[in-house]
Amino acid sequence: MKAKLLFVVSAIAMASCSTPKYSYKFDYHDYNAGRKNKEAMKEVASNPGPVEIQPEMLVAEAPVTEPAIANESIASVAAPAGKSAPLTLTKAERKEMLKEFKQTAKKVIKMRKASDVVQTIQSNKVMDHDLKMALIFLVVALAASLLYGVSPELTYVVWLIAIIVSIVFFIKWLVKQ
Repeated sequence: MKAKLLFVVSAIAMASCSTPKYSYKFDYHDYNAGRKNKEAMKEVASNPGPVEIQPEMLVAEAPVTEPAIANESIASVAAPAGKSAPLTLTKAERKEMLKEFKQTAKKVIKMRKASDVVQTIQSNKVMDHDLKMALIFLVVALAASLLYGVSPELTYVVWLIAIIVSIVFFIKWLVKQ
């Protein structure tokens, strides 16, 4: 009985691991094999091909000019009163800016910690469906192995099916992770 069952399971495993017919010749397959030649010729004849580029369509019609107001304001900010020194902040402005940066950094850190805590609490409360199913079928397999002495043939089949289903659900759970 066990040898026959093992033979059937191994045949199923080998059939499930075999490749489809055209998987190794995917670029040699003729996808137009079922069509009639006349329809294929009509389709090719009706295709106009790529559109030619017209050079006059590539040229912009209006000349691009920069506004004069922007140039004047940049020049006035960049060089106040004829000086060529770079822009600098005063000591009070630097202190205020650093203070604002520290406050925003603290707020961001608090928000991240709060969201991490909420996520860990939610992930600890709910177990994934596939993991639940894997554990349930593992318990069924364990119960079948404990009852092996009562009816060996029946419990062996139940144990084997439960283990296979448990492994399938566990692999589905791992893929999601």
